[in-house]
Amino acid sequence: TESNASVSPAAVNFGEVPVGESSSQDITIENTGDASLNVTDITITGGPFTVDNPNSTVEPGTTTLAGGESGTIVIESNPQVSGSASAALEVSTTNATTQTDETVTATLGVVGTEPAIKLSTQSVSLGDTRLGGTSTQELEITNTGNAPLNVSNVTVDSSTGQFRLASEFEQTVIPSQGTETVQIVFAPPLANVSAAKNPSRDDRTRTATVTIESNDPDGNRSVGATGVLQTAELDVQSSLRFAASGTT
Repeated sequence: TESNASVSPAAVNFGEVPVGESSSQDITIENTGDASLNVTDITITGGPFTVDNPNSTVEPGTTTLAGGESGTIVIESNPQVSGSASAALEVSTTNATTQTDETVTATLGVVGTEPAIKLSTQSVSLGDTRLGGTSTQELEITNTGNAPLNVSNVTVDSSTGQFRLASEFEQTVIPSQGTETVQIVFAPPLANVSAAKNPSRDDRTRTATVTIESNDPDGNRSVGATGVLQTAELDVQSSLRFAASGTT
């Protein structure tokens, strides 16, 4: 009498699984022979896969399958990094009558997914800006990961209140390799005349922090923004010289 072990499916694709989450798939082992077989070992080589013993009906060293009987091995995948991963499942059996050993295999595959935020710069410079005027610079937010990036909010923290977004931010989802742009505005008020006349550029520089909140696993990201006050007053002597040169 012979035993004959087979597994189905022989290739198990878990598809895309978010990093840090898990997914399960069932594999059936069947004895298509007429002699009983003992399941002696189940091993997985490579990849983020484990045997879910509590939910499996097959247990090495305990399970015996009579001819025509089958059992279920539950495999769990829990990727910890993004990208493709694979492994091999081996189920070792022994013919209960002849003590002949047989090993059957199945391949396992999964793609771990997670978003990854990348900013176009770590410092947004809005340069010299006249009082009462505005300067605008773009900040690009790119998703370099392989899962959607949910940007829930973009805020500007400015102690002087002279920086803002060009428009109110609305929550957005950036697909893999996609990019969204926000505009940062520096708008120093006319009331800053005294500060704008300061000869020290450092003293005329104003700063803010732009924070991007998202589902990136590394957390929120922040960049600095700077703008420099410039007086809005005209150079009277230059104006007079220009007027004089225009007379005949």
